[in-house]
Amino acid sequence: HGFKGVATVFCYAAFSYGGVETVILTAAEQENPLKSIPRATKIVVVRILLIYLFSLIIICFLVPSDNLMLMGSGGGTGDDNSSSTSSSPFVIALELHGIKVIPHIINAVILISVVSVANSALYATPRLLLSLAQEGIIPHWFEYIDNMGRPLYCMILVCLFGSLGFIATSNAREEVFLWLLSISGLGQIFIWMSICLCHIRFRYVLKAQGFDIKKTNFYKSQTGVWGSVIALIISLFILVCQFWVALFPIRENSHANVKTFFQNYLAFPVVMVAYLGYKLYHKDWRLLIKSGEVTLPGTIYQD
Repeated sequence: HGFKGVATVFCYAAFSYGGVETVILTAAEQENPLKSIPRATKIVVVRILLIYLFSLIIICFLVPSDNLMLMGSGGGTGDDNSSSTSSSPFVIALELHGIKVIPHIINAVILISVVSVANSALYATPRLLLSLAQEGIIPHWFEYIDNMGRPLYCMILVCLFGSLGFIATSNAREEVFLWLLSISGLGQIFIWMSICLCHIRFRYVLKAQGFDIKKTNFYKSQTGVWGSVIALIISLFILVCQFWVALFPIRENSHANVKTFFQNYLAFPVVMVAYLGYKLYHKDWRLLIKSGEVTLPGTIYQD
């Protein structure tokens, strides 16, 4: 489908590769975050290049693009036509070449990785909610921490949302998955847009308040401010492309469809409701805080 086909998978890619930013959430609990965080970030880059991108290149040589088992559309090989054998291209590649035992091992690895993702989400999300409560953005009772140091109410809320995973047993699981994919996948784009904006703004505040970036003791982005500017432009480009394919999707023969549009672009109204809801509740109509009013940490310089 040409460029439109490429634009269609932007959201899937964001969903699959999102979550890298959770590495930074561990900074407050690290012994030496100035060393451990940059090291962990570099490892993530290597993992993406070697484990994900390299393995996907191999898969492209092993699995035909028109294979019926891709995207869970059925057509399994042999006697096994279960959803597990029609969901992972790694399993499909092995089955197509007559390997019987390895696919089950791959499925076990995938299951373990899913549990790992759920574990990291259960670690990161309550801490984000706790931070929002401490900033006064959400109700203060989310600040409660039990005697084991856990943000208990935040964890309960996250677990309640996690129960949506039982939708996998429903007959409408594929449709529901598309709705959740839209929120999480496109939501990753908004997350990284905010990260880039914060970085650009942070550098601007440092300059406005007379701080010399070369004398600070925090980690400096190797691409500087321009790296965040370029990433922000790319994110905006993806949002425009996603709007286009949501309004005129390939599978609907380019006919506009309201349900399909919101199914693919639901994250945008969710973000806008959250943002405007905060503005209305707190009656804070500032677009941003003035550079001179931003409070910077006192440990920003080396001793």
